[in-house]
Amino acid sequence: MQVKPIIQELIDDNRLNVEKCGLINLYWSFKFDRMKTDIDKFKKLTNELTSKRNQLNQATEDLYDLAIANQQRSTSTIEIQQELDQLNTVERTLIDKANQLEIEYKKSLIQEKTVKLQDSVNFFTNSIELIIYHFTKRNYYINKDDLFALLELPDDFFDDLPKLK
Repeated sequence: MQVKPIIQELIDDNRLNVEKCGLINLYWSFKFDRMKTDIDKFKKLTNELTSKRNQLNQATEDLYDLAIANQQRSTSTIEIQQELDQLNTVERTLIDKANQLEIEYKKSLIQEKTVKLQDSVNFFTNSIELIIYHFTKRNYYINKDDLFALLELPDDFFDDLPKLK
């Protein structure tokens, strides 16, 4: 799996920032920037939805006015009804997009919290491994089994740890 296309896609989506510093490309992403982008998209879709609803209401009023004023002109009523149906379809599409954006935002928050939790667990277990290595491999003459007993760790402590992806 190559990382470069994924990074380029994230840069194109404004999810990742990049700056060239000498021969090195520095990449970073701030949670606030991503949240602001998602909120801006959400507001834009909400504004579009409001605009389309206003158009729908105006088209409904026009349809009603035309129906009263032009009882004989059934063809124009059919065209307005078709336009009304199209606006209803656009409204449903915008509502679906807004809901999908909200779901994606919630999923990204959950994923971010999961990654932080995994990093914390890895740091904790690595710290324990370093302590045990330090006291058993240096010239302290401490037996690994004695250290495990002192810390009240089971013999298979490192075997029972969950394997994080």
